[in-house]
Amino acid sequence: MKSPAKNRNSSWMLCAGIAWIAASAIFFATQSAAQSTNQRTSVSKSESVDLILDRYANAVGGLSAWKKSTTRAVKGSVELSPPTMTGKVELYQAAPDKMFFRMTVPRLGIAWVLVNGDAGWQKDFGSEPRRLSGNELSDAKIDADFYKEVDLRRLYSRMEYGGTAIVASKSADMVRAFTAAGQSHTLYFDQDTGLLVREDFVSITAHGPETVHTLFSDYRDLKDAGIKYPFSVKQVNQRAIQTLHFEDVLHNIPVDNSLFAPPPH
Repeated sequence: MKSPAKNRNSSWMLCAGIAWIAASAIFFATQSAAQSTNQRTSVSKSESVDLILDRYANAVGGLSAWKKSTTRAVKGSVELSPPTMTGKVELYQAAPDKMFFRMTVPRLGIAWVLVNGDAGWQKDFGSEPRRLSGNELSDAKIDADFYKEVDLRRLYSRMEYGGTAIVASKSADMVRAFTAAGQSHTLYFDQDTGLLVREDFVSITAHGPETVHTLFSDYRDLKDAGIKYPFSVKQVNQRAIQTLHFEDVLHNIPVDNSLFAPPPH
């Protein structure tokens, strides 16, 4: 869950993703996948991306399992630092491309990101809602895509193998993904499990360009949906850390369509 992020725009995942909020940004995106190492095959560079993404899609449940769900509701907590503050998060999604993510922190107020098809809006802490455009909108739409975990190729104009790296003391395959708007994201897939464990992107903020690292962990099987989902998402930039812990992740439950209505002007 690419989360959205302020001026990213996750998502995560959260979603996903999903704009960066830590003390002024937002989450998006949520992604996952797994497969044992004895099923991995040595391949050439040109073939590696397809195999990595296929392992990811299959391990997260596969296309047929994801297509059985049309709504998602996620609730949990958030911790921001520095200074340390805590709050609540809610994520609502409806297939194929509607998303509403809200973060409530008593000391800061409410921030949210809303995507409905080709349009998106964002409200940061202490500010009025604004319409998203350009790279922000492009990334937010990726976070809002309900089936992105099993169809990443469709969401990026170009993807290429980036070699290997170490994430949380384990080897990971790197995939560089480029949006149609020109944004670059680097995805890290654990070589043992196939899970997406990290995503890097550059966020253009009021402080200038900042690299945001999103770490995904605590993957759990969702028996109601037949898929796997990360229950912990941590985002780190040069100024702050934001950690999301999800408590409830439910699928195919009624979601109020008014959540996705454009904010009043």
